[in-house]
Amino acid sequence: MKRDFLEDLIKGKYSSRENIADIEPYLLEGIPYGLPINASAELRRYIAAAIFKHINPEKDFEEIVDSLDIDNYSDEKNVSHYDGIIFAITNAVEITTCIMKDLFQKLLNDKPESITHGETLFFSSLTRLKQSFNSTVTLLRYGYFVEVITVFRLIYEQLCWACFVIDENSDKNIINNKTTSNTKYLKEKINKEYGKFYDDLSKGAHLAPKTIAKYLSLGDEGLKILERSGKKCKEEISYLILLFRIYIEVFQYSINEHFELEDVDKKYYNDFIYSQLILHSKLCENFNSDKICMPIVKKL
Repeated sequence: MKRDFLEDLIKGKYSSRENIADIEPYLLEGIPYGLPINASAELRRYIAAAIFKHINPEKDFEEIVDSLDIDNYSDEKNVSHYDGIIFAITNAVEITTCIMKDLFQKLLNDKPESITHGETLFFSSLTRLKQSFNSTVTLLRYGYFVEVITVFRLIYEQLCWACFVIDENSDKNIINNKTTSNTKYLKEKINKEYGKFYDDLSKGAHLAPKTIAKYLSLGDEGLKILERSGKKCKEEISYLILLFRIYIEVFQYSINEHFELEDVDKKYYNDFIYSQLILHSKLCENFNSDKICMPIVKKL
């Protein structure tokens, strides 16, 4: 039966979503709290009013609400274009996970006996990466610019593992596989230039001597350690954007180079991949500008 990806997307087939990565942290009058990134301005204002009411219980709540200018709680004043990029990526990864599950179920329904252990592990590792992407969001939002690199590296290595295991038919080779040797598979099957990216991630994850300057400085007051940095985390969002692209490209490899699919099914999944590569291009444009990414967020 012919399927149309965009039609399925509009109908909400892939709309189920965890929202743990969508929570934006706030701090008001010393009270930390969180709200969904796409919360309405009215909700933001009411939460702020509730905090002011808590601090000043003698004041009337509705009067507090009326005193707060709703324009101060708009997307433009509360959500940066970096926040929009992060939201768009985690949402896209969520949809990709659903698409992968759809493909795996289709393969099981069509030819259950043909699914190899390697292919099963391929799908397992890629769908599990959803939580790794969500973890990077938490670290980025709280300024943990060193720690997030280790999760970036984990994602990259899992993508390398996926490139190895999808074409491996020997259970023995899978069991005896040395994870440090898998980086070559991603370079061979996806893009040889990604090896340079992995080198950068490894230097950051292992706190190589040349990277120490990122968090240590020597001044008049002695040695200063930079524990968190929102500025550096914003810069590292470029890594997240690239990892998202590689994630899509690995799935693309499975569709076009590994699985034998009927033309109608191949078109269905390639339509999805094409939409995600367009999204990647838009995210790159937004990252290199100060234009807020909320229009993308509202459509997702």
